[in-house]
Amino acid sequence: MTRPRVAVVGHVEWVTHARGPMPRPGEITALADPFDEPAGGGAVSASQVAKLGCDCRFYTALGSDEAGRQAGAQLRALGVNVLAAGRPGRHTRAVSAVDASG
Repeated sequence: MTRPRVAVVGHVEWVTHARGPMPRPGEITALADPFDEPAGGGAVSASQVAKLGCDCRFYTALGSDEAGRQAGAQLRALGVNVLAAGRPGRHTRAVSAVDASG
């Protein structure tokens, strides 16, 4: 039986997740236990499709920096066939922080 083929078109961001207290306006806080991963609607959908056993082709754009390279590499490691247009400059980044209450 052949695996279903699915195409996903979308974006990918390089996200740093961490935990710590939320700062009040004008304050700076320290975050603990950070980890990085590719995220964004397209990347999440593509990785879930691959986990379901489908032949997933993900059409996106990646920046030319280390974050862009790592995003592509981690998605490929999950079994996603990344078909990316290269973009000069830094890849889109984001930070996700959670306080003690979750």
